[in-house]
Amino acid sequence: MSDEVGNLILEQLRGIRSDIAKVNENVQALTDRVDTMETELRGASYIMTVSIGSLLGELKELKARVAGLEKS
Repeated sequence: MSDEVGNLILEQLRGIRSDIAKVNENVQALTDRVDTMETELRGASYIMTVSIGSLLGELKELKARVAGLEKS
């Protein structure tokens, strides 16, 4: 009887260990995905910042040109 109880406990512990390993794999997969999304978001943010800066520069130039035309 004692061996049977011991075997049942070991079987349960193996199951728990397997479940923990699956959870760890899922957590690692999610961590990888979040890291990838963070990198992509940084890239998109950089592109937007550069684009807005470029547009503001062009707007400033256009305003100067319009002001020059208005003076003529």
